[in-house]
Amino acid sequence: MLIDRNIEFFKILTKNSFDIISVVAADGALLFESDAVERVLGYKSGKRANEIIFDFVHPEDLLYVKENFLELLHDSEGSRNVEFRYKHADGHWVWLEANGQNFLNHPNVNGILINSREITHIKERENQLRESEKKFRLLAEHSNALISEVDSAGKFLYVNAKHKEVLGYEVEELIGKHARDFLEPAQQIYADNRLKKSVKDTSDQSNEWLFKHKNGSNIWISSYSNVYENSNGDKIVSVFSFDISDRVKVEQALKESEERFRLAFNTSPDGITITKAENSQFIAFNEGASAMLGIDKSEAIGHTALDLNIWRYPD
Repeated sequence: MLIDRNIEFFKILTKNSFDIISVVAADGALLFESDAVERVLGYKSGKRANEIIFDFVHPEDLLYVKENFLELLHDSEGSRNVEFRYKHADGHWVWLEANGQNFLNHPNVNGILINSREITHIKERENQLRESEKKFRLLAEHSNALISEVDSAGKFLYVNAKHKEVLGYEVEELIGKHARDFLEPAQQIYADNRLKKSVKDTSDQSNEWLFKHKNGSNIWISSYSNVYENSNGDKIVSVFSFDISDRVKVEQALKESEERFRLAFNTSPDGITITKAENSQFIAFNEGASAMLGIDKSEAIGHTALDLNIWRYPD
C-alpha cells in the first residue's frame, strides 16, 4: 500500500491535472485518486480510500473491465486502454477512457497507475452519428434513387440496393471498385476530371453518364453530387442518381423525328410553308415554295402572305 509520504507526493504531482490519476491495488482497492475526481465524478479525493473500483463500474462493462485488469496484473511492463461507464456521485453514468499501467513492483507506487478522462460527450456524439447513419441507411435502402458514396479517388464506399435493380450488379461487386470503370470508355477521362474538380473545389456537380449494365446494355444515369469531409478529414462525394434511359430514348426519337421532318421539308419539290397561328407570319419557307412563288426565303420569314401579296383576289 502507499505510505503517507508517497500519497502527499502524488497529490503534489497531480494537483493541476485535468485527468483523474488513480492508484489501485491488485485486488481493485482504491489507494489514491487525484483532486480531478471531484470535478469529473463528484467524489471528494481521499474519501473512497480502499473501496473497490469495480463496484462503481456499469454492470454491462464490468466483465470487460475486469478481464483487462487481470491481464494487466500478469503483465509487469504492460498497459491497457479501456472505455467504460462509471457511476457519478449523483448516480448517473459517465463514460471514461482509462489507461492503466502495472507499477506493482515499483517501490514508490505498489499498484496499478490509472489515468482516466471523461469521454461522455464523445460517446454521445458517436451514438448520434450511429443513429443518423441508421436513418440515412434506412432512407437510402428504400429510395427510388441510386445513392452512393465514393472517396476522392472515385472508389465506391457505399451503394444502395437500387444499383442492383438499375445496373444489375450486386452491392459487393461495386464496393471498392472505381465508378469510372462502369462508364463507357468515352466518358472515363471526363469523369476523372469532373471528380478532381469536385473534390478540389468541394463544388456540387450535375452530370449525365452512360453506365454499362451487367448484361452489357447501356443505361443513362443523371447524377447530382456534393462533397463533404468525414471525421478523419477525408473528402467524400455523395451521389444521388436516377435512371433516365427512357427519357433519353424519347428525346433521341424526337430528335430523329425532327431530323426526318427537316430533311423532308427542305428537299421536297412541293412548296411547303409554316406560319404562326396567331398572326399568320411565315416561320418556315422551303425551297419548293421559293421556286413556286418566286420569293426568297429570307424575304418571306416574318411576313404574311398578304404582306408579300402572294394571294390575289379576283376583281
